[in-house]
Amino acid sequence: IREALEAEASAHREILRQKDLFIRKICHEIRTPCHLQSAVLQLIAEQLPLEGEAAKQLEVAVTQSVHLANLIEDMQWAMLFHEGKAPTLPLVNFDLRGAVHDVVTFVQTMFAHSQKQVSLHVHFCNSVPCTPISGYSTGFSRVLAHLLMNGMKFTRLGSVTLVVSYRSPGGEADMASGQVSFSVKSTSPRIAENDIPALWQKYWQGSPARGDGSSSSSYLVETATDGLGLGLNVAFNLVQLMGSELKVKSTDEMTTFWFDLPASCVPDDLVLSSFCSD
Repeated sequence: IREALEAEASAHREILRQKDLFIRKICHEIRTPCHLQSAVLQLIAEQLPLEGEAAKQLEVAVTQSVHLANLIEDMQWAMLFHEGKAPTLPLVNFDLRGAVHDVVTFVQTMFAHSQKQVSLHVHFCNSVPCTPISGYSTGFSRVLAHLLMNGMKFTRLGSVTLVVSYRSPGGEADMASGQVSFSVKSTSPRIAENDIPALWQKYWQGSPARGDGSSSSSYLVETATDGLGLGLNVAFNLVQLMGSELKVKSTDEMTTFWFDLPASCVPDDLVLSSFCSD
């Protein structure tokens, strides 16, 4: 019996290995034409002076092409995390406010044709600097996109709000190093406490609301209506990769995801005045 169980387990591991290999090859084949499509659409959007409905539809096409490219990258990243590996995230100087606005605009365009009565808001605390900061722009942008889209997807009525704040150990007198805090609050159904650990698992998604108003995440992607079940898994691992932890608290009134990231303001002599815009 033991030998039979071991043989079955070995066969199961081999099936999983072959599946991951197949997905990896598919991602590789799709990624290049996907990025080319996205680049061409963005070039058209920049060069053609379209107006009205044509301009709106082109914006949707550009956003959807970027979303498709991100999905391919999410699949690759999820497999890396599963293998105990990690993607390389560059440390760059970037405009925090501008990057956040770009993510919010992206998500708003993704849900522009949604029939649900859900509004999306962003609030910057006064502590958030206008000048560029040094940090993992690619990582935090992807995490925010997943959290905001997750909130928009599971909120049936109400709002999704992103709050951004900045704290520095030395206060306003010393902004050279500090911490950026992000929180995404949504009026989505309550997540049961015992279901929260399943949120971070690959290929798992939230289910329709239960009778008590809560939702369950304890079922596989094959039973879901849309999505790959990778968003929160990728977000959770990216936040860990950037040196922090993604947390969640859910009540009958609101569900909140939040995380902090280390960040430092770029010295004044390296700042371009054009970066400061709200």
